[in-house]
Amino acid sequence: MPLHNIHEAKSQLSKLIEQAELGEDVVIAKSGKPVAKLIPYRSIPGSGKSGQFVGQDKTDINDLSPDISEHIKEMRILENELLEIGKRNAARKILDARSANEILGYDNDGLASG
Repeated sequence: MPLHNIHEAKSQLSKLIEQAELGEDVVIAKSGKPVAKLIPYRSIPGSGKSGQFVGQDKTDINDLSPDISEHIKEMRILENELLEIGKRNAARKILDARSANEILGYDNDGLASG
C-alpha cells in the first residue's frame, strides 16, 4: 500500500480521490507514518433529516473494512457471553454480597488491593 505525503496529497488531491472512488487504498502519511485514509463516501439513507442516525446499527458489517467487521463480530460474541453469564448468575439462589471492586480486587480508590 503506497503512502502519499501531505504535500503530494495537497497537490494531487483530485487524482487521489479518483483512486479512492475506484476502491484503491489511499493512505496519507506525515513524516513517513500513516495518519489518514481516503475512502469512498457512502450516503446513509435519511441522512440530513431529523434522526439521521436512526437505523445505522443496521449497517451490514460486511460493507465495513475487515478490521472493523472483525471487531464488531468479536464485540457481539462478547456481549452474548456476558448476557449468558448474567442469566446464570441471576438464577443463583445465593448472591455474592461483595462489591464489584472487592470481587475484582480493588479498594475504594480503585487501586489494586492486597
